[in-house]
Order: sequence, then structure tokens, then C-alpha cells
Amino acid sequence: MVCVVCHESQFKAPGRRRSRAKGKGDKRPVALQCGHVFHRPCIEGWFRSSGLSDCPMCYKSHTGPLITLFVDCEPGSATDAPASASKARRAVPDYTDEMDEIIDEMSQMVFRTDDAAMAYVSQRQTEFMEERLADATELNRHYKRKIDKLEFESGTQLRKTEEKYQEAADRLEEAELRAEWLQCEVTRLARISAAHKTHIRSLQIHLEDRKDILRELGYEY
Repeated sequence: MVCVVCHESQFKAPGRRRSRAKGKGDKRPVALQCGHVFHRPCIEGWFRSSGLSDCPMCYKSHTGPLITLFVDCEPGSATDAPASASKARRAVPDYTDEMDEIIDEMSQMVFRTDDAAMAYVSQRQTEFMEERLADATELNRHYKRKIDKLEFESGTQLRKTEEKYQEAADRLEEAELRAEWLQCEVTRLARISAAHKTHIRSLQIHLEDRKDILRELGYEY
């Protein structure tokens, strides 16, 4: 059985004492009138912090002295298993059901208005939100790295595309200049051809005149 205040085994084996880091005092289990069992210093600390004498589990008011339980157990018995399991759970926390636990605690404390209960719920909510914020921050860094990588790759691809476009533009400009030069050559050759045709026609006329003169002189051509 585990104390819900400190999450340690309520029934310690003989000779086991509370460490100085956790404070002094007898950790013998005590029972309230409602029947729930806690460590004496744990429940007394709960009463002092809340300013009330309500059970942390069922919130029923307790009156009168605490009922001390005298239970002995052998070292290494099964009664220490909950503490070991609790420590293992604390060593590797399960964040999957943490929100459900907080909701359960809030539903149990919904009718309580004392400062200790509200402070406890607020602390749990703050811890949960800080853990979720850390997860969200890490996820944000992950996606930021992916975005930077994609931007770098897209920038590289864009530069290659711009280089190919510039190369194509240079080739097009060169082709246009060559086409313009060829058009000029065609125009020049056309003028030369026209001049040759005029000269040939002139020579033909001159030849016909010579033929006429030879006929008049009696020469047959």
C-alpha cells in the first residue's frame, strides 16, 4: 500500500528509516476516521498546509486523534513492491495519461475552495503545460531545421534554374544577332543580283546592236 501524499510504501520493513533529505519523524502508518491510511508526518503536513482536517482521498472531515497502526513486515516482502513500482514510474514518467490524472484530480477537488487544493491543481497544470511547451519547442526546432533544409535545397534549385534560363537567353540573343546578320547578307546579295541582271541586260542589248550592224554590212551572223 502506498501513501498518496509521498508515494512511498506505508509499511516499511523493520530497521528502515526515513532519509534526512525527506525530513525527520516516525513514518508509522496512521488511519483516519474514514479508513484511509497515510504516514503520520505526511498527513500532519497535509493538514497544516491545507488548514483543514480533510482526507486527501475522500475529503471527509477528520476529528479526534490519528489512529496509529502497528504492522511489522519482513525486509524484501511484497509490501515494498508498491514503493519500488512507484519509484520506477517516477524514474520513467508516463506523459500519455498525465492530462487524465490532472482532470481526475480537478474533478475530485471541484467542490474544494481552500488555497492548498487550488495551489496543488495549479502546480500540476503548470508542470504539465511546461512539459508540453518543451515538447512543442523541440518539435518547432525540428520543423525549423526541415524548413531551413528545404529553403536551402529550393534556393539551390532556383539558382540552377536561373543559370539555365540565363544560358538560354544568351543563346537566343546570339541566334537573333545571327539571324539579323543573315538578313543583311540576303539583302546585300539581292542588290548584287539585281545589279548583275541589269549588266547582263545591257550586254544583251549591246550584242543585238552589233548583230544589226553586221547585217547591214552584209555579214551573216
